[in-house]
Amino acid sequence: MLQLEHDSKLIRNTIKQLSALAALALLAGLMALPTTAAPLMQGVNLLQNPNFEQGLEGWHGWYYENIIMPPNGKEPNLHLSFYPPDFITSEPKWDKRGDKEGERVAAAVSGLHYTKFRAGLYQTVDVPSGSRVRFSVWVNGFCEDDKKTRCPVILRAGIDPTGGTDWQSDSVQWVETQISNQQYELLTPPEVQVGRNGRVTVFAWGEPRYPVLYNAAYFDEASLVVTVPPTPTGAAPTAPPPSPTPMPCAQMQLVSDVAVPDNSPVAPSAQFVRTWRVQNSGTCAWSGTLNFIGTGSQMDGQSPTDLPDVQVGQTADVSIKLIAPAQPGSYQGTWEARTNDGTILGRLVVKINVTDRMTTPMPIVTATPLPIATTVQGLSMSPAPMNGQVCIRAFNDCNGDGQQSPD
Repeated sequence: MLQLEHDSKLIRNTIKQLSALAALALLAGLMALPTTAAPLMQGVNLLQNPNFEQGLEGWHGWYYENIIMPPNGKEPNLHLSFYPPDFITSEPKWDKRGDKEGERVAAAVSGLHYTKFRAGLYQTVDVPSGSRVRFSVWVNGFCEDDKKTRCPVILRAGIDPTGGTDWQSDSVQWVETQISNQQYELLTPPEVQVGRNGRVTVFAWGEPRYPVLYNAAYFDEASLVVTVPPTPTGAAPTAPPPSPTPMPCAQMQLVSDVAVPDNSPVAPSAQFVRTWRVQNSGTCAWSGTLNFIGTGSQMDGQSPTDLPDVQVGQTADVSIKLIAPAQPGSYQGTWEARTNDGTILGRLVVKINVTDRMTTPMPIVTATPLPIATTVQGLSMSPAPMNGQVCIRAFNDCNGDGQQSPD
């Protein structure tokens, strides 16, 4: 009996030792297996310092500078000029959450008194090629004159799926709003698929409409997230592609050049009027502004310039008064048409060749004379009358700056 109990204990101890050895062997085998990278997490914010609580760390500033001097003038035209701003963090009250205790801030682009700026921030992020990503940022603006009258600030958010850092690139997908009520709005550009280089760049843009006493743009709580991870080679997609963004009802199509078509010869410093004929190709009427976007030469053109009201299916001539540069050469400027609610209609381009070989300067306005009356066998015959419209916008230009101010 004693021998049997002794043998039983020996067997149990042996089993315990074998179990411990098997567990160690299994652990060693698992450690020897090759490790794989963790899958890309959907919904994780990929931006560095997205809430700007570490100042502007991880972000870079960009700005457009263009000082316009009128002919024979000594002071710059502040309505057409753009100056470099300051890139700073805001006071706590400008935090998106309205922080009262001073623990949170927003990014601020602040202009000099009585000037305008076109500037913003950007950040480039490494993302696996083929991923679909979505960028969003909360934006706000402050534009106020010395009489406490508020004015609008153009605010945009953009994303470049190629990872480029040029805010003027055509690959940047933009969305826009205008704010004059000092309240935050969320801007979300269209989702994009990351290009082969595995980099994507996000942009924020601020631009006050008028050169008043106080001008600033604010950005807070930015986010860049993966909505669809890259598909492994030979594997089925993990998620269906997102439905396409619905097209806005406001659409514009270029019909033809009316005056000073592309590559027209123009005398140095000559005034001329560039005219495009466009058609409302959408499903709703629109009006808005034509804005110089900083690509090429502005040629002293007024930005923004009003677009006429155009009904569905109708055509209209869009004109802008320009002054050719003084030096001979080829020049180009890009203008963007936007509706009053911020919808981008498209871009119109000015291309001229400035040459000093012209004997006659370009006319300021090009007009086609009406046919004169003729006489046939003693009867006076006049051409049939043509129907048309004349639209006039008038305002009291109190300060003589040529602009229609908010007041």
